Amino acid sequence: TNTSGPSNQATATVLDTEAPSAPGGLSALVAGGSVQLVWTASTDNVAVTGYQVHRSTQDGFTPGTQTLIGTTTTTSYTDSPAPVGTSYYRVVAVDAATNTSGPSNQATATVLDTEPPVVTVTAPSAGQTVTGVVTVRATATDNRAVAGVQFQVDGAPVGAEDTTAPYQVDWSTTTVANGPHTITALARDTSGLQTTSAPVTITVDNPPVNVARSATASASSQNTGTGQTAAKAVDGVVDGWPGDYTREWATTGGGAGSWLQLAWSTQPRVVDRVVLFDRPNTTDGITSGVLRFSDGSTVLVPALPNDGSALEVTFPARSTSTLRFEI
Repeated sequence: TNTSGPSNQATATVLDTEAPSAPGGLSALVAGGSVQLVWTASTDNVAVTGYQVHRSTQDGFTPGTQTLIGTTTTTSYTDSPAPVGTSYYRVVAVDAATNTSGPSNQATATVLDTEPPVVTVTAPSAGQTVTGVVTVRATATDNRAVAGVQFQVDGAPVGAEDTTAPYQVDWSTTTVANGPHTITALARDTSGLQTTSAPVTITVDNPPVNVARSATASASSQNTGTGQTAAKAVDGVVDGWPGDYTREWATTGGGAGSWLQLAWSTQPRVVDRVVLFDRPNTTDGITSGVLRFSDGSTVLVPALPNDGSALEVTFPARSTSTLRFEI
């Protein structure tokens, strides 16, 4: 029973090269904007340490680094918020030696976005009186993403849709008549759902401006030889025969049917009155006329004074890109 001393020591390392079994029974349940995944556990010769969850928009996809959306140590996973539309899911098991199983069966889920954005006009404030150019602002949020905000005044769009926060637009209040107006903001999300904000009522109070000076004038005829062109009718100078006749517009023998037109190319102008002057003589005169606007509406004009004094024609304010005085 005598025993020898021990031999030299030998070392052996056993590597785990056996992959876990593939997860089974993967199913997907849509709950609101989330997808709840459950599956049956994988088995391994040592132990399963976790699961990789993969998602793709491609039917029949192969899991890879580009499709990995999360990991878990349990047999369930919630994808939240899940992308809108149809998604495909697979699960892969992993053991302690980082061996990975084959993919599970594929599960399919379709998520619908039913939650519209929330939008609020933050400036100007309700009841505020504004003049000139005003910056209109709004905040907008969405459970997914806001695609853009379109500002409106009295239901008409102002500027282009703003697609990046902070949402705002510069609005020239001279494009509307003085008085109360309603501002709203229309928010659109990436699913196409829309929400219009609560209206904000403000008051525009701009001083009177002679918009004729910014117009391009044209006429049925004009006396270019004497410089009595259509532009002289809107140069802001009230003069002419029997003084400096070159400061007035004159037709070339025109009578009934003659016209003078003002046009604004950059943006419409809001007008509520027109002031007209006729040459002070008794040999000819304008006995009546009509103002015609770009929307087709008209205002009748009575006889102009023959003494060269002004005739002011007033009417309800309207936005127009052209104004024609027809005799």
